[in-house]
Formats: sequence, C-alpha cells, structure tokens
Amino acid sequence: MGSEHLFVSWLHSFKEQMMVALGSKGMVVFDDLSEEKLFFYEYKINWKDDKTPVVVKAAY
Repeated sequence: MGSEHLFVSWLHSFKEQMMVALGSKGMVVFDDLSEEKLFFYEYKINWKDDKTPVVVKAAY
C-alpha cells in the first residue's frame, strides 16, 4: 500500500518549509526553518483489518 500527497499554495498566509516522508520503519521530517533540519521518528502505521490505520509509537 502506498500513496503520496503534495500540497503547494503560494496564497496560504502561513509559510512553512517542511517535507514529511513516511516509510515502513518510521517518519522523516525535513524542516528548513529549524536549526536541526532533519528529524527521524520511529512511528509506524499498521493496518487493522486492512482498512483502519493504527499508529505505533516507538518505546523510548
């Protein structure tokens, strides 16, 4: 299962320079306005009954 979403709007009043990529091992966030540009979160999405997404957060 895979999908992509890209939303771009020059008219939006809030300017955000961020990209998020979800994968099978976690989530990567690139935030150009932050001092630390790249973050990795070990959050995953499992599927219940192949229809309902369930978030699985990493145990720290």
